[in-house]
Amino acid sequence: MKRWQTTALGWAAALVVAAAVACKPKAPTAPAAEERAPSVPLVVRATSDSNGGRPLYLLVRRVTHKSFIEDDYSTVARLVVDPDDTVIEQLVVFPGQRYDIDLTVAKLPETIGVYGLFTKATGESWKVMFEETRKIEISVGKAAIEPVGGSTGGRR
Repeated sequence: MKRWQTTALGWAAALVVAAAVACKPKAPTAPAAEERAPSVPLVVRATSDSNGGRPLYLLVRRVTHKSFIEDDYSTVARLVVDPDDTVIEQLVVFPGQRYDIDLTVAKLPETIGVYGLFTKATGESWKVMFEETRKIEISVGKAAIEPVGGSTGGRR
């Protein structure tokens, strides 16, 4: 090969490499805000004597007014072991701890129920319902859940 052919071949190879690099697909970017699944911040503050100083299960699920009112302790307790499609989150809460969780759901439910499976639950103090909320903040006490702070719509 002559020198000018070698040089031309080198330039051609360089152009092919440059074109390949320029045509390389871009890395995927984070989805736009409107494409992301909606989330609701959940803040759980457990007092030092929550559940009598013992850990407890906390269950968060999509509910209707009717299902929330009809929910009994044993039905909700079964969902810890065998969750259905209404369960958004479940966690073990330890006394004196704080938990900050983003509840991510495919579609933001109108009503969310939060249930604390206390050792000695009484009345309806073990569950609270939030309607059209953008933030859930609760305090877990000795035998009750209470909405606090920036929560909206918390009721029994």
